[in-house]
Amino acid sequence: MDFSLVIYGFTAILIIYAFDKFLKWRHFVNTVNRIPGPKSYPIIGTMWETMNAKRDEIFDIMKKRTETYGPIHRLWTSGFADIRIDRAEYVEKVLKSTTNIKKSQFYDYEFRKWLGNGLITSTGEQWHMHRKFLTPTFHFSILEGFCDVFAEKCQIMVEKLKKVADTGKVVDIFDYVNLCALDIICETAMGIQMNAQETGESEYTDAIKEIATVNACRYFKPHLRYEWIFALTSYGARSRKALKTLNDFTEKVIKERKALRKELSNSGEAETGKKRKMFLDLVLDETEKRPFFTDKDIREEVDTFMFAGHDTTTVAMSFALYLIGLHPEVQEKLYQEQLDIFGDSKELPTYKNLSEMKYMDMVMKESLRVLPTVPRVSRRITEEFEVDGYTIPVGASVSIGIYGCSRDERYFPDPEKFDPDRFLPENKKNLHPYAFIPFSAGLRNCIGQRFAQLEEKVILSMMIRNFKITSPVPLKDMKYIQEIVSRPIDGVKLILEKRE
Repeated sequence: MDFSLVIYGFTAILIIYAFDKFLKWRHFVNTVNRIPGPKSYPIIGTMWETMNAKRDEIFDIMKKRTETYGPIHRLWTSGFADIRIDRAEYVEKVLKSTTNIKKSQFYDYEFRKWLGNGLITSTGEQWHMHRKFLTPTFHFSILEGFCDVFAEKCQIMVEKLKKVADTGKVVDIFDYVNLCALDIICETAMGIQMNAQETGESEYTDAIKEIATVNACRYFKPHLRYEWIFALTSYGARSRKALKTLNDFTEKVIKERKALRKELSNSGEAETGKKRKMFLDLVLDETEKRPFFTDKDIREEVDTFMFAGHDTTTVAMSFALYLIGLHPEVQEKLYQEQLDIFGDSKELPTYKNLSEMKYMDMVMKESLRVLPTVPRVSRRITEEFEVDGYTIPVGASVSIGIYGCSRDERYFPDPEKFDPDRFLPENKKNLHPYAFIPFSAGLRNCIGQRFAQLEEKVILSMMIRNFKITSPVPLKDMKYIQEIVSRPIDGVKLILEKRE
């Protein structure tokens, strides 16, 4: 046998294969580059402006790019194509798709390490199976049982805030809401009393902030996308420490909960004094019927619910209180609505009370329009499609601008103005269904949005009934970063006065 012929043949196959890959890559690059966007350089792509930028500067850089290149433009970073779309008609093509549901690589870094294959990060059959499996745990009858938890934890916050009200001092409401939301999510998700509001601190919330920071840095600093480089940096060390804190916490709670359930089952006793079933209990109930749901699956879904049900709600509630404090006329209408429902009663809000707060609904929607909690979501394209004459090829990522869509003047005239009346029935009848999507839309919309809305309603109701709120910082001076979740840089400053 002539081995030289074998070698020549093998070499030829490799050359043909490499050439074919090159042609496909060149076609991909040329297709993407037909879309307008900034100049791209090898390796760093279009991220030359963000590599050395501060976290609070990145949002303005990206916003300027949208203004310069339009509602559809492309970015490149480390060989990844990111096509950003900020118009409802474009967004509809992505979110209505039943095939392009895979999350982009932006979720592949620290969030993938933390949340694994939970609902936020998973895709394909596993995502479909978990979504179907978890949907019943968000039934309204279950959420109704959580309303007293929302109110009880908020009452603790109100009592703490009364001690600093009427002093004229500026209060960072974000810190108070953050700990209140953590107490709420720990009890509703895992059935534990965190008492974060009593201790005034939480290693868990600090770890979440670390993960969010490191994840964003890996996106905007291309060299950190390579795992071996990242692992050697201080960012890698920070990530490992934060992940250990988060995983140890959840695993400990799940282990203790399973042990308690087993003990009660073996003894034939029922858990006494229990008013409601928590998310973890509901998941454990279901997993006992479906053995395919592993301990790892349980931890990843509980982690996902802890993140989505704590971090995002903290931001949404804090920003809503801030915007209410900027607009006395809106606040007065909210207060009058509360008086119509409760009168002089000091009773805590119930599920029925919340359904009567129609103006509150409008205020919450307008708050999410002006300051969306999640500014963007993104998808990895698995089926080619066209937008405005441009082809979006397989392998590209599409970044969907929730922030940009909610400022489209065709649907929201004078978009920087805070006006809850935009959401009156007669005013929103011509609103494009994808112009306002604070909880995303389509198959991968937020499964916990009803939970978040009820929690926010309870907290806003109790704050409005107890305090007159003033925001001393104008909206133009509010500084925040926009990563997976928006975050205020210097907190959310309010001045509180107790209501008689």
